[in-house]
This record gives sequence, structure tokens and C-alpha cells, in this order.
Amino acid sequence: MDKAAYETLSLVLSSDPNIRQAAESRLKELEKLPGWFKLKIFIASERVSSQKTAINLKNYIETHWSPSNNKFIDPEPNFEIKAVVRELAFNGLSDPSNKIRVASAYVVSKIANNDWPEYWPNLLDLLVSQLKTGSPDQVHGSMRVLNEFFTNDITEQQFSQVTPLLLPELSRILQSEGIHSYKTRGRAITIFKQCIEILVMLKEEHPETIEPFLKPILPEWLQVFSNILKKRTIDNEEIENEEYGLKLEVVKFVGLSVRKKAAKPLFENNDGKGGFLKQIIWIIISYMQMTEEQAEIWSSDANQFVADDDDETFNYSVRVAAIDLLQVLLDKFSEQSLQALADTTKHLIEESDKARAAGDTGWWKMQEACLKAIGYVSDDFLSMIQESKVNFDLSGLFEHVVFKHITATENPFLQGRAIVFSSQFATFLSEEFASRYVAATVEAIQRIESIPVKVSALRALQNFCRHLDTQYVAPYQSNIIEAVATLLNVTSEDSLILVLETLEFAIKINNEVTAGYEHVIGPLVIDVWMKNPTDHLIASVITDLFESLASNTTAYAAFQARALPSLVNIINNVTDSAAISSAIDLIASLVKGGPSPLPPSYVEHIFPSLIHLMLMHEDRSILQSGEVCLKYFIQKDCEHIAQWTDTSGKTGLDYVIQYIAKALQPKESESAGFLGDLVVKLIKKAGNRIVPVLPDLLKAAATKLEGAKTATFIQSLVMIFAHLMLNQLSTVVEFLSTLDINGRSGLEILLNTWLENHESFQGYYSIKVSAIALSKLFLSGDPRIQGIQVKGDLVVTNSSRIMTRSRTRKDPDQYTYVSANVKIIKLLISDLQNSSDSDIKRDYEEYDDEDSVETDDGCDEWEDVEEPSPFAPAEDYVVLSEYLDRGKDLDDVDDDPEIKEDPVYLMNLRDYLTDFFRHCAMQNENNFVQLCSELNEEYQQKIQSLINGEQT
Repeated sequence: MDKAAYETLSLVLSSDPNIRQAAESRLKELEKLPGWFKLKIFIASERVSSQKTAINLKNYIETHWSPSNNKFIDPEPNFEIKAVVRELAFNGLSDPSNKIRVASAYVVSKIANNDWPEYWPNLLDLLVSQLKTGSPDQVHGSMRVLNEFFTNDITEQQFSQVTPLLLPELSRILQSEGIHSYKTRGRAITIFKQCIEILVMLKEEHPETIEPFLKPILPEWLQVFSNILKKRTIDNEEIENEEYGLKLEVVKFVGLSVRKKAAKPLFENNDGKGGFLKQIIWIIISYMQMTEEQAEIWSSDANQFVADDDDETFNYSVRVAAIDLLQVLLDKFSEQSLQALADTTKHLIEESDKARAAGDTGWWKMQEACLKAIGYVSDDFLSMIQESKVNFDLSGLFEHVVFKHITATENPFLQGRAIVFSSQFATFLSEEFASRYVAATVEAIQRIESIPVKVSALRALQNFCRHLDTQYVAPYQSNIIEAVATLLNVTSEDSLILVLETLEFAIKINNEVTAGYEHVIGPLVIDVWMKNPTDHLIASVITDLFESLASNTTAYAAFQARALPSLVNIINNVTDSAAISSAIDLIASLVKGGPSPLPPSYVEHIFPSLIHLMLMHEDRSILQSGEVCLKYFIQKDCEHIAQWTDTSGKTGLDYVIQYIAKALQPKESESAGFLGDLVVKLIKKAGNRIVPVLPDLLKAAATKLEGAKTATFIQSLVMIFAHLMLNQLSTVVEFLSTLDINGRSGLEILLNTWLENHESFQGYYSIKVSAIALSKLFLSGDPRIQGIQVKGDLVVTNSSRIMTRSRTRKDPDQYTYVSANVKIIKLLISDLQNSSDSDIKRDYEEYDDEDSVETDDGCDEWEDVEEPSPFAPAEDYVVLSEYLDRGKDLDDVDDDPEIKEDPVYLMNLRDYLTDFFRHCAMQNENNFVQLCSELNEEYQQKIQSLINGEQT
């Protein structure tokens, strides 16, 4: 058998596929023999066909080691064989062959996952002992296993026992440059980071152990990290790449530790100024310097430079990692970080000036990095200087450094950075400096051919247009338009988008000047779109340009006459759905920006093509774009649409209603939330013309709502009824109450869906409409509303079981049920809290105050103190996204300017709801007091505070 096994294993490595496949089949037969497993390990330990044997061993562990494995196949090896396998697999961690060590580490980890600690209790001790030997091979093999261990398998008890022995060895390995590989040293950081994360998770049960454990060792580790970051190899690309990987691990760890309150003393001295923090800032700026390779690529590839130099780039590099770490430090230690940045910048600029005087041709890289770092945090930096919290001579920097670099044509990257830097501090510039910098920027676009300078100038122009008064840029509008128009013919991809965005800023400076250039701008913009109709990023910018040109009354007639033929041809003759959808978006822009009523050709020629397309097409993107476009048609020229008829006598409104009815059919897919907007606009604009069909439309909407799943689509349909209830409450309630949909009333379906989803509604105006409509429902006192039960709070169980997907399906979440009026009160209390700018600011500042998150256990230092996550539960965090989405998200206003004239939009929701609750309490409206007693204690306290005149 030994000889047969030996020969079979040898043949597995044959280059002849027939021999190899036959050998692999024979191996599967041998695996069923009782002594085969031990024999295979013996052969592996003798390094016979080692690589292939190790792979076979990995496969065997997965399929035969334990019945608990998903892939298990009989037979399972007995205890004796398993003991031999463990020993021999562990010995493989010391093998001179890297591939054998890697395979053995995998095998040991797999076995440990099944056998540790019951059948292999000394495994961790063995691994730590291997680390202490200092042997690169043994350390490499053991570190791979430990990394897996601390990620998945270690228990609390084992962690507390092994960590004090392990961490000193990890530190020694990390500092052993030249002995252990960069990857092995990087794993030391990874394991250390995992140790800290485990400690933080254990805080709840063992709070007393965390601080004394970490405080003595963390400074030592951070100093080691500082030493690693300071070292920089040049002229050896292989080592540079290895160093980069190690430094990324350091950056990840520092980013983690910064968020821990107990780490604060490590980043500050006793006087509150930067200690270790200054070292980190110095290293950050050093690593923000561009490499020779980057400079070479960016000098010739505009698209790559645009993509890499964007503040929100997805292309990761050492430079980007350094910026990310700077942002983390700024978030946690704002004032100290900015002062450290100011001090470090001053020092580094002085040092680079000395290097320049000494003849160092690379002196400019450090100054470019300094300007990039300060420019990246320009808003906070300027604010702190103006508040005298940061000491820095910004005026001197502009006068003696920045303005000189703007004309430094011998260093294009530094010149470009100086141009962008000046625009990032546009609001700080004096009138004289503002004019000088804008002139220099326009000059750069017109006459300098260098890619870095031209790209930087385009970015700077956007900032100047955004932040400076028009008087500073208006004199150069013609120059900008002419220069940018020239670039449209020679750019593509990322750089093309940058040019288009700059053009959009330029055409908004003065409408009359823009109109004079329509004959230049119009053809170029249309040509760019025709070449890229399915590029979503380019199409998005083109759509914005169309809106800007369409809203320019002087340029509108010429531009729409130029654009429409191409767009109509697309929707009539092209089959590509993406191109059709994009064309409809551009038509919508022309309709939205056009006059009211529209030019006759829109309704007589474009509208028929659009509505026919929507009735015949099933593509979702086309229908969504079409619904938006139809909404603007109705808004701008409903009268003409109602009067227009086709050869059969059907009016335009008949076709719009036909489409809405089709879209509300149960079998139709859910749109992205635009159908409801279309219906609401139709009801407002068409008035009595649609009264005969309105009941059928509302029935179809309620029926569709019963099975709706998508949040935006649900909101879209609910808004139809909410708008109607603002003025015709009793009529709508009566209609819905008599409507039977699969055994349930339309009112029950609406309220259940509405009240379950109200808190997730988006858009400033939509939230107001929903809240006010709900308040009117409550004030109606209709007993049919009170009699409807809706979903209340989640029932929290005491089960400690982990809820897998299968368990969740079998045992879904349970909720209490309350009357609709109780739920309305609760929702409106939440709306009241989220409706005030001053409250938003106060809540956010309270959250940001470190003292406000402390607890009595004294060990909250190791809790994360991060900015609120938009994905965090609302009951646990002050959610920043909620402020934006439910407070001042004006997307729905920007999308429909008519909304700004609506009394509901102009209403102060906080004042309205405050009066609502106080009125209900004083008059006990609709049994308000009794209903409030059904709320939990938290909400009862909020109501009481409100009634007493206190802030909620």
C-alpha cells in the first residue's frame, strides 16, 4: 500500500492530463482506506510530492475531518490518526517551503476550528512558543494561524490568558526589520488591532480590565508605528511596495485608536497641544508628496490626474491614505490637529526652501503636499483662524508663497496646486488678491498647455464661481467660455466631465453673455451628448447644462430649436433603452426650464411621441424618466394637453390617465417614486377635467399600495392621498372607507402603510405634507380612524440566540398593535423634534461634546466616539442623515420650483405642530389625554415638556 500510495501521489503531479486525472481518481479510492490519512501525512512530512499532497490534505480536512463540516463525507479518521495529523500539520508551520507553511497554516486553522480547545488545548501555547524562537519560518507559519484565530475562534478565557504573552512577541516581530517579511510584520499589527477590538467588545462584561491593560502598552506601540512611518525607502520599487502595505496597516490602526477616548492623552500633551499628534501630522504630509511615478503619469494622462486628484477619489494610494488619516484626526481632535498642521506646514515650507537653495530639484513636492493638506481642510482651517483658535499667518502664506507659485511654470504641479489653493480660500481673499488670482486662473486655462495646470485651473474656476461675488468672475466670462469650449473637443472621460462642470458654472455668471455664445455652446453640448448618450455620469452633467440653458430666457428659443430634433429622433427611432431614457431626461429639462405655456410644438409633436412610447414600452428607466417629463408637461401646459386630440378624438389628458391606469395595474413593476408626483400634479392642474375618473384612479392607487414594497414608491402613492386630504379630508376618508380591497377597506390599507413608512419619507416638502395631513386626520375625530389598528413598537425578547436568516423567516419580529390615532401622535412628536434648525444644531453639539457620552462605569474611554452613522438606529444615535433628509433636504423643491409658492412649504412645521399638541391637550381633542397615556414613558415625558413650554 505504501508503494501504491507513493506512486499515486507522484503521478498526481504528471504533466499528462490523462495520467494526472487517473491518479486523482485513484486517490479518492485510497482515501476510504482506514490507514490512508496517516500515510498521506507521513508522505507529506517526508516532503514527497509536498505541494500537491498539502493541497490534497486541505481538501481532506474539509470533507472527512468532522461530521460538523458542511462538506463531510465518511469515513471520519479515528482519534489516533487525528493526533498524528495535528502534530504533523503543526510541524508543517516550520517547513522551509513557503507554500508548505501556507498550506499547513490553513490545515491547522481548519482543524482548530473543529478541535480547539477540547481536543487541542495547548495549541495557542504552541503557537506563542513558535513566535519566541524568532525563526522567520516558524514565525511566518504561526502568525498566519494566529491571524485566523483572533478573527474567528478565540474565547474570552483564552484571550485573557494568551494576550499578555502574545503582545510582547508581536511587538518584537513588528520591530524586527530585515528578519521578518513586511507581510508578517503587518500581520502583527492586524492581530494587535483585533486584540483591541475584542477588548472593546468585552467591555460590557469586564469593564475593569480594559484601561489598566491597554494604557501601559499603547504608547509603546504608537511609537513603533511612528518609527515605521518615518522610514521611507527610495529607488527600490519592490521594497517601496512592501513598505506601503505595512504602513497601510499602521494607518488602519491609528484610525481605530483615534476614535477611542482613552487614546486622547496619546495625541495631546498636558497643555492640550499636539504631542504624538504632531509627529503623525508631519508623517501625513510627508506621505502626501507625490511620487515620481505619479508625476510622470499625471503629466501625460489628464483623465488619470482628474480621477486621482479628486478629494473623493476611489483610487487608493499612499497619498490618499494620508489624507484619510488627516480627516480622521480632524474629526476627533479638530483644534489640536489644525494647529499641529499649521505649525508643521510652517516648518516644512522653511525646510523645503533650504532644500531648494541647496539645489534639491524635488524641493517643491513638500510644499505642494503642504498646500494640498491645508486646502483639503480649508473651511475648518479658516474658521479656526478667524476664531483665534489656530495661530497661523495665512496672509503671509498667500503673499510670500502661494502667489509666487502661481507663476512657477517650471514646476507645473506646484503651480496648479497654488491655483487650486487660492480658490479654496476664495472667501478669505481681499478684493485685490481675488482679482489677481481669478485673472491668473483664467490665464492658465487659456495659455498654459501643461495638463496639471489646466486641470487645476478648471477646478479653481468652479470654486471661484461658487464662492466669490459675480463681479470678480464676470469680466472673464467670455474668456472662460471660449477656453472651455475649445477643451470640449479634445477631452474625454473624467477630464471631459470636469470641463463640462466648469462650463456649467461659467454659463450661470451672466445670462446675456451666455446667450451670445449659444451658437458655440449649444452644438458642442449636444455633440458631446450624442457621442455619450449612455454614459450616466456625462449624461447627468449634460442634463444640468440643459436645465441652465433652458432657464436662460434669452438663449432658450435658439437652444431648444437646436436640441429638440436630435432628441425626438432618438425617442422615435433608436432602440437603446439607456439612450432613450437620457433623451427624455433632456427633453424634461427643456420643458422644466421653458415658458408656460410651452411653445406649441411641444404638445403637438413631442408629447404624442412621448406618451406613445410610455404606453408601449416596459423598460423601467424609460418609464421613470417619462413620468418626470410628463409631470413637467402637465405643470407647464396642462390646458394645451387637455385641448389636444389625436385623429380618434382622444385628448392628451385621456392618454395621461390611460398611462397612469396602466402603471397602477398590480402586475406592473414599482417605479422609483415619480408616478405619485405625476398624479398629484395632474389633480392640481387638471381640476374638474378629471373628476369623472378620479375615483377609479384613487381605487387603483389604493389597490397598488396594498402590495407595494419599495419605500420610494410607497411614499409616492401615499402623497396622492395626503395632498387630497389637505383640502378634501372628509371626502377622501369617506371614499376610502367604502372601498373594499381583498376584504379590507381602503382606509385601513392606507393608514397601515402610511403610518408604518412615514418616518422614512424623504424630502422637506413631502414630510411637511405628510405630517400636516396626519394632524388633520387626527383632528377629524372620525371613529373609523380610531378603530383601525396599526403596527406599534417592536416586541423585544430576552432570547440570546443569534437570529440567522432561516430563524428570522420561521420566527419573524413581533410588534405591538395600537390605534391609528396613538401612532399618529407618536409620529408627530418625532417630526416636531426634527423640524427645527436650532434644535438640530443643539442636538449635534451635545452629541459631539465628549462629556455627554460618558457613563458611570469609568471605562467608556474605549467606546467609539464617531460621528453619527447614517445607518445607525435612530433610537441609539443622533442621526446626521436624518437632519439632512428630514430637515433641509430640498431635492423635492429643486425638482419642482412651484413648491416654493405652496403655503404648506412656507409653513413653519415646528410652530404648527407645537400649536397642534397644545391645542389637543387643552381641549382634550379626540380624547387626546387618554390616548397619550398609551404611549411609553419617553413619549409621555416629551408631550408633558411640550405642554409645559419646555424644549423637546
